[in-house]
Amino acid sequence: MRTVCYIFFFSCSFLCGQAQRSLAVFTPSPYGLADQLIIVEKKITDKINLPAKEIEIIDNRFDNSKQGFYPVYKNAPRLIIFEQNMTDWFHSHLVNLVNLNQQDSGRRFLCVIQRFWFSNSAEQRFTPFKQHLETSLFYKVEIFSHVGDSYFPLKRTEGIFKTSFNEQSTYTILVDSFFTVLLKDLQHTDYSLKETQKNALPQEQVTNYLKKNSERLGMIKHLKRGVYESYSDFVQQKILGDSVELVKYNDYFERQIVACHIGVYVKNFLQSCNKYWGYFDGRYLFLNVGDGFFIKLTPWYDQFILADLQQVAYAKKKKPFVSEVEIANTSYDIIKDFAKAYHLFFQLDYTDGKLY
Repeated sequence: MRTVCYIFFFSCSFLCGQAQRSLAVFTPSPYGLADQLIIVEKKITDKINLPAKEIEIIDNRFDNSKQGFYPVYKNAPRLIIFEQNMTDWFHSHLVNLVNLNQQDSGRRFLCVIQRFWFSNSAEQRFTPFKQHLETSLFYKVEIFSHVGDSYFPLKRTEGIFKTSFNEQSTYTILVDSFFTVLLKDLQHTDYSLKETQKNALPQEQVTNYLKKNSERLGMIKHLKRGVYESYSDFVQQKILGDSVELVKYNDYFERQIVACHIGVYVKNFLQSCNKYWGYFDGRYLFLNVGDGFFIKLTPWYDQFILADLQQVAYAKKKKPFVSEVEIANTSYDIIKDFAKAYHLFFQLDYTDGKLY
């Protein structure tokens, strides 16, 4: 009987160990991710007065389908969405904080949202007692005044806010911080100084400016295979060299490539790609994250997604090197432990060619 108990105990221990081992290398797919509705309570505060009749909001982000990836413990993340589309959500929060001067009928404000993205990272290792997960809000909003037939650039508000991840309060804290900065900029702008004839922009110029991001969304369907020296070359589809050689690094199960080193032949001479931006192999985009170590991004609708960091971390031959590489302020060495709790997704931003 004792022998049977020992066998049962060791069998359970082995199966639990195997289950944890398999869970640690589980790679979620970016396809079919569920939505996560985020409700951000509106801040109750004294309203500020703005010298304008109306505020118009334009969502000019490269991706307006979501606001980031919501981390889920030991599962694939979800897509962050608000209860309204971004334009209406932004407008409802802003008008809740300002009083518009209806008598000043000659001026309208135009707020162009270029970036509004929640990203996750970890600066410390995961432990069972503390998760160390942090959430950042990357934002970029450009503000114009519209008087008559002309537009006048007033202010560009751009930056990052970061706080510890908490399911109840994280997003409210970050959104409150953002609107506090935005209102401060609007309140302290010298409109008479900005709205001079030399700063005037015609309607056509503003319209062309707003088309930039929407035009880039169709890029993924017409990409050329090859090495791109810079992100600007990627946007212009200007490839370098004739052919490439790859040093491949496979996933934990040795089933598919997750990263590589690349050499490109230029006029029959092989040269390193250590300083080049990326490589497209006809389906996947490989992005240089430092010293020529290229990680694979998966095509997903009109974007490219880094679906899982830990598969790269588990590449056996690259463990010592991987620990030195960082993505979005999150090192693979941390993710190697941290991803046992959360799978962190990152997405290519077509406005600057970086991962968020």
